[in-house]
Amino acid sequence: WYLEEVGTVPSARGRGAASALVRHGQSRAAGLPVHLEASVPATVPFYERLGFRATGHVPVPGGEPLTCLRWEA
Repeated sequence: WYLEEVGTVPSARGRGAASALVRHGQSRAAGLPVHLEASVPATVPFYERLGFRATGHVPVPGGEPLTCLRWEA
């Protein structure tokens, strides 16, 4: 499974909304690995708390590299 985009509006941050979205994606994967790319380096620890592990980086011309993450059921 690939989680393409996860985001919350500022007023929902810190209230568990993003965690609920990611956990929903994890549950829908039905035992398959889940992949995502973090475009903001500061969000990597958030995904790690949900069980994701960094697997590499994708360079982005003129920007921060994307961090590739994977979760195993």
